[in-house]
Amino acid sequence: MATKTTPQSAKTRIEYIDILKGLAILTVLWSHTIHTYFGNWNPGTFGNIAFFFLSGFFFKVIDIKTFIEKKGLKILLPFIVFYILSYPIRLGFEYWDYRDLNALNYEMIWDIFKIEGRHDYLYANVPLWFLLAIFFVQLIGLFIFRLPKWIVFIFAIIVIFLREILFNIPTPFMINNSIHWFGFFALGYLFGKPTMSYLSTPVGKRNILLGSVITLAISIICITNDHIDQNNMVIWLQYLALTLCLLVIASYFENISATRFLKYLGANTLLLLCTSEWFLIPMTRVINKMGLSYWPIGILLALICTIIMIPLINFINKRLPLLAGK
Repeated sequence: MATKTTPQSAKTRIEYIDILKGLAILTVLWSHTIHTYFGNWNPGTFGNIAFFFLSGFFFKVIDIKTFIEKKGLKILLPFIVFYILSYPIRLGFEYWDYRDLNALNYEMIWDIFKIEGRHDYLYANVPLWFLLAIFFVQLIGLFIFRLPKWIVFIFAIIVIFLREILFNIPTPFMINNSIHWFGFFALGYLFGKPTMSYLSTPVGKRNILLGSVITLAISIICITNDHIDQNNMVIWLQYLALTLCLLVIASYFENISATRFLKYLGANTLLLLCTSEWFLIPMTRVINKMGLSYWPIGILLALICTIIMIPLINFINKRLPLLAGK
């Protein structure tokens, strides 16, 4: 179990970060099974924003050679291995559907090389888009973060706002997707360390911060109406306000044993992203055939998936740590 640490410590996990990441990965897994929209809210979008925002907290500007060496092993190697492993598994799922080898989509392996306008789809294993995106997001940050902070902030807001325009620009490796998500990553980079410093203060000061972010979240949510769609800036502010609220709340639960499961998930998000589809796809199809396509069932499937994956996660962490980005 990780111990409580200050934001300056890079060697020890920060437990409230893992708690929020654990919650975020559950919402992402839920969005890949039976889920629903709550008004304009998508649980998967919340999870994605939380991941990119929190990733910015710990980013350091380094030289390009060191970046390629480190991130190549920690991000691209797991991506390549799990992408290749997912190919025969996805073909197996297709054979389950069609019972015809001639109907299988053998060309899906080349999805990664397509130059087209898209945002988050790799048919062999959909969630792997995140690994590609986080690599290019950090690569962009390597250069953008050398600029004055006010320029970084303005650039972040612009690319968040231009979501649909960016998604429709044909690029290789979904770089257009990465440019949009860079906005949340940049906000995490700008405000992450001050936030963690504040969360290391006594509870009294944290209560003030919690009250402030809750007030902010309620104020932003009250702005919404039926005419605001997924691309409106107000929606993105709502997601960010919710992320901040949950981050502050998580800081109150660091040393509570009941959060151990979320901390475990938060510490293993990469493996959950890379392998969850192997389990969720057959589970979801069985449930659909049973006529139980209700969103609470989707939450249950996401929880069951994480539990049955624990032996696989532990094995990879112990025997193949490079595939876990470690």
